[in-house]
Amino acid sequence: MNSTTPHKRRIRLIQPSIQLRLISVFAGLTALALVTQALVLGVALSQLAGKMGPNGSLLMIELPKLLGICLGLSAVLVFPSLLIIGIRTTFRISGPLYRMERHLEGVANGESMGRCTIRKDDQLQDFCDTLNRALDRTQQDTEATSPAASKQARPAA
Repeated sequence: MNSTTPHKRRIRLIQPSIQLRLISVFAGLTALALVTQALVLGVALSQLAGKMGPNGSLLMIELPKLLGICLGLSAVLVFPSLLIIGIRTTFRISGPLYRMERHLEGVANGESMGRCTIRKDDQLQDFCDTLNRALDRTQQDTEATSPAASKQARPAA
């Protein structure tokens, strides 16, 4: 991979373990929200059924089925959207992490990598800038302490 950032990513999941873990957290929170919504709706409808007198018994009989349909329909509508949004969102984090990791591996292998760049819409811009400053400083320190720099710094006798 060259030091410039490609316009479009070709990999669907850049760092699957991180992305899937984050998406699982999103899915768990969404499931918790859906179950909470169903419970609140169930309590509200139960109270309404109690106020309806004899006609409320029909509502109480239908309530579990009604809540199951509402919860199932909500899940069918929400979870695919959550998956798509989750992947897109985690791309903005895992993509830069992947890019910076590849950049550091190149530096560690002695390759001339230039500056690390990420796409302008990605997260972790500040971290990328800090990484570049640290690598610049390390390169300056290395150049200042190299044998060639030492010979140039000594005055001729």
